[in-house]
Amino acid sequence: MYEIFRTNSFKKDYKKLSMQDKEIVKKVVTILANGEELTKEYKESPKLAQNRQSTSCNYN
Repeated sequence: MYEIFRTNSFKKDYKKLSMQDKEIVKKVVTILANGEELTKEYKESPKLAQNRQSTSCNYN
């Protein structure tokens, strides 16, 4: 199990999310914190990934 650290940047971005999006973020973070692999419904599609400059996630 991983320990989750919320940065100030994350906290500010999280406040801007809708309630539905907050629930999705909670589910995804919980899954990742438990060391599990994300299911297909939570993974980013290759088409969206191509449009982004970069996708990164920092783990401490």
